[in-house]
Amino acid sequence: MKILLCYATAGEWKIIKDKIKNLNLKINLNITYLCTGMWNYETIFNLTKTLNNQDFDIVLNIWVCGYLNEYKPRIQVARTVNLSTGKELIIPIFLELASMESIGCSEVPVTKDLSNLSFRLKQSWMETCPEVWRESLKGISRQACLSDRQARDDKEKKEWQYFDMESWWIEYVCDKFKIPRVILKVPVDKIGEEVFDKEKASKMLSDNLDYGEVIKKLMDYKIL
Repeated sequence: MKILLCYATAGEWKIIKDKIKNLNLKINLNITYLCTGMWNYETIFNLTKTLNNQDFDIVLNIWVCGYLNEYKPRIQVARTVNLSTGKELIIPIFLELASMESIGCSEVPVTKDLSNLSFRLKQSWMETCPEVWRESLKGISRQACLSDRQARDDKEKKEWQYFDMESWWIEYVCDKFKIPRVILKVPVDKIGEEVFDKEKASKMLSDNLDYGEVIKKLMDYKIL
C-alpha cells in the first residue's frame, strides 16, 4: 500500500514520522512524506506536482488547525468551505477515524473574532453569483429574508468551530486526481490568540492521534 502523508510545515514532520516509525509495522506499507507548505497556493503546487509524478493509493493529511470555542482532541474533515468565496466541498468518507466536522478554510491566518461568519459567506456568494442570489429571493420580503439570515447565523455560529488554510485545497486537488483522501486535524490554537505555540502543537500531534489505529484502518480499507 502506498500512502502520501502530507503536512503543512517541516517543523512537525519529525513528530509524525517518529510516531509511525515506532509502530514497527511488519506490513507491506510504503509511506511518502510531503511538506505541502502552510499557505494554500503552496499546497496546490506541491500536492499537484507530487500526484502528477507518482501514484498513491491514499492521501493522508495530518496537521493542526485553529478552533473558535470548544474543541475535540482530533477531528476528521467531512466538509470544508472556502471563506473567501463561500464555496463548499464535501469530502467522500470511506473511513471514520475521528469525529466528523466542518472546517473553514482561509487564504490568510484567522486571528480575529468570527461572529457573523455565515453572513459573510453568503455575502461572498452574492457577489460571486448575483443572478442566482436575486432569483432565490423572488417573492421573499426583506423582513423574512433578514429573519432567515438571523436564524442561519445562529445555527452557523454553533456549527463553525474549526479553521485552517489547507483543507479546501487538499480536497480540491485530490478530487481532480480521483484519489481517496483522509484529512485529520488536531485543534491547537484558539482563534484570536496571535501567537502559535510550536511546542504545544508538537505535543498535541504526538498525544492526540492514535497513529497505529489510523494506519491499521487504512490498511484494512485497502485489503477490502
